[in-house]
Amino acid sequence: MRVFYLFTIITGLLLSIPSFLNAQMLDPVDVKYEVYQLDEETFDIVFTAIIDEGWYMYSQHIDDPNGPLPTVFHLEEEAGFELINGTEECGKSEIGFDQFFEMELLKFKERAVFIQRVRVTDPNVEI
Repeated sequence: MRVFYLFTIITGLLLSIPSFLNAQMLDPVDVKYEVYQLDEETFDIVFTAIIDEGWYMYSQHIDDPNGPLPTVFHLEEEAGFELINGTEECGKSEIGFDQFFEMELLKFKERAVFIQRVRVTDPNVEI
């Protein structure tokens, strides 16, 4: 009988550990991307971020070293294509006082969209 109780307790502990560990990992933003062909050599890569309720995503354009880290897109140009301008941002944004950084900041709520235009210079390259 003791073996059965001990087995039940150990099984309960093992089953609760993964859910406890998972509960400690925050993942408040889910980002997906799509590629749209505009013409024979020009494409838009569209990144869509869905932001959990109560969370925000900061703009790419934060220059104050005392502020939060900005959203960053690091897209490397390789042979066969080139980036056109910078990554544009749009979505439901708000400029307001951030209590944590004690400054005015541009941040996104619920959904943010970032668009990077790309020109293919080599037709053998896949985007």
